[in-house]
Amino acid sequence: AAEDFDFSESVQTCVDPDELLKLAGTVGKMDPDELDAMMGSFGGLEEALEDIDGAEASSPSADKPDVDDPGRMDVINEVLMQSGSVVFSRPSSCGQGQIVVRAIRARREHAENICADVRNLEHQWRTMQFVGDRGAFPSREGKVRDIVKGVVRVAMPPAVQGGGEGAAPTMVTEVLASGHAKSCVATALAAAQACGADLLREGGPPPRALIIGLGAGCIPAWLVDRFPRLVCDAVEVDSVVAVAAVEAMGLPVEATITPSGAAAAAEEAVRGCGGRLRVHVCAGEDFVSELAKAAPEEFRYDLVILDCACPDLPEPMAQHGGPFLQALAALLRPCAGVAVSTLVAADGQGTVSGSTPPATDVAQAFHDAAGGEAFMTRTPILETANAMHTILGFSTQPVGDRDGENL
Repeated sequence: AAEDFDFSESVQTCVDPDELLKLAGTVGKMDPDELDAMMGSFGGLEEALEDIDGAEASSPSADKPDVDDPGRMDVINEVLMQSGSVVFSRPSSCGQGQIVVRAIRARREHAENICADVRNLEHQWRTMQFVGDRGAFPSREGKVRDIVKGVVRVAMPPAVQGGGEGAAPTMVTEVLASGHAKSCVATALAAAQACGADLLREGGPPPRALIIGLGAGCIPAWLVDRFPRLVCDAVEVDSVVAVAAVEAMGLPVEATITPSGAAAAAEEAVRGCGGRLRVHVCAGEDFVSELAKAAPEEFRYDLVILDCACPDLPEPMAQHGGPFLQALAALLRPCAGVAVSTLVAADGQGTVSGSTPPATDVAQAFHDAAGGEAFMTRTPILETANAMHTILGFSTQPVGDRDGENL
């Protein structure tokens, strides 16, 4: 029951909180040169975590790398160790900064678990970042905030490899390269599994996912790649981010839909236009509101990921009892999983800017709207300077007594 909800008893973290905050305090004080030197001396994030007071030792999954994961840490060290070259830079359509994409050469020997169609092509890592204008989105420490919006692996067409003009790069969709993206997906899937959602079902209406905040496009692309019947709606308010995802990050161009306004986008979603991966360029809260009015009874989402904290979750999405949460709750299947990504300050105390509700208040608002149970995960501070990604997970049904089950 909502009145009995105690978020403090529903917290799970990927590493011990005290060790994570200790790591945050250490790294948060470093300038970029110091951080580069540390990463170079330890050879990557895993070693850095292990060296700083044994923070990594408290994470059972970190005992050994998953050799079948093409985005495992020893592979994406290439991203951490190089700055790369700028291949895309345009002012954000929302103002206050630039959307910048950088390219970093990827070693071919790490392509052993990648689809054979692109395995032998030249590969690159592409990072998308929002680089804020001076004074944009100030943190509580008063620093300019640059937000990493995603990392993908792409295969380069032969014409591009040879220096000529050719097609855009192709995203290698089976790779999730950042801890943040993996944690968003894992949190949502764990929440869905906990209440019995079946994204691999073969009969009936196809499973559906809603991603608010396209970023680099890796999360919706990975979901469509891994779940054969899943239909995914991705919503992005910044049209330049959508363009960069297609032109520079390799998202399939046919996935992008650009109708005029949220109402038209909602109608396109209900009609099923655009295949299994559809990108709608409009505000997420407006899309959800219009979709709740237009969607038939059978149009419901099994999985929802809100990954639009830049740096803060939009206020309407965290408003207790507000129209967004009411509309979102109406669009969920009885058994569904939701993940909400937020950025918190490096010390773990409050949000980055201090202007939005803390994670506990957001969790309470979502819980009161959709019921079920909530939990929280965090990803390493090193992915976003001076901030940590905190991801709230919600199961729309109580998970009951499942002691010992590894979600």
